Amino acid sequence: MKELRTVLLAVILAACATSPPSTAPPVHVVVSADEDVRLMVNTEKLKEVTEAALRKYASEAGEATVTIRFNSLGVAKELTPGLTIMSMPYPGQNVPIVSSQPWNEPSQPTVGARNTVFMPTRTRTEHPVVKGTYTITDASGTVLEQKSIAIPPDDRDGYSDRMDAQRALAADVAKRVAALRKR
Repeated sequence: MKELRTVLLAVILAACATSPPSTAPPVHVVVSADEDVRLMVNTEKLKEVTEAALRKYASEAGEATVTIRFNSLGVAKELTPGLTIMSMPYPGQNVPIVSSQPWNEPSQPTVGARNTVFMPTRTRTEHPVVKGTYTITDASGTVLEQKSIAIPPDDRDGYSDRMDAQRALAADVAKRVAALRKR
């Protein structure tokens, strides 16, 4: 029985190791940036990430072209939730004196002399973004979808939030290509 499990495991591992990687769909990817924002977008990296996302999410897609074009710098505004902790003075409650000689006590003891308040807050933050559009066209040149996009500027320093934004954009575009194929 143990030998059968070992043989079966070896066959499964061999089958997994020899399965071909997902093939690239016949989707042409074009990523460009206008002169004003050319240095703020790593077009080569975004093209590479988008092609990988297309292989993952839209491997069955038909012939199409995805054009991602960045053309301006803008500011994204958002409200970030937060929490403010404040300690407010509160007179508290008097506690009975349990001493046998209460006249010798320096003051009336109290409890709860501080009141800590947790208040939800929203902080308005602004950060720069590179704005543009993505367009998905079919083989005949018909525009299937066109939407506005914005990602953080790329300083080419490998900062993970910027790469995460590029990966998220690439995944969203690839999922849209796959969804448009199913229509």
